[in-house]
Amino acid sequence: MLALGLSNGIERSLTAKLDAATAALDRRDGNSAAIVALERLMKEVEAQSPKKISEEPVASLLQFVQDIVSLLEGAFTAPS
Repeated sequence: MLALGLSNGIERSLTAKLDAATAALDRRDGNSAAIVALERLMKEVEAQSPKKISEEPVASLLQFVQDIVSLLEGAFTAPS
């Protein structure tokens, strides 16, 4: 998140959602709780684009997070 040059408030909010996803993986219902946290992260990133986060990093970040969600759902297909 540091590389995006975000304001402290936005950076903290996005980082908190990542931290929540990471912490969820340590729990019994981890995957589903982590997916919810990551979906919240994606919604916030989308809400901040393009006014606070430029479109190029948003697209890359959203694809990365979606790939993680797909892994957690067991539906990830590696790009060819």
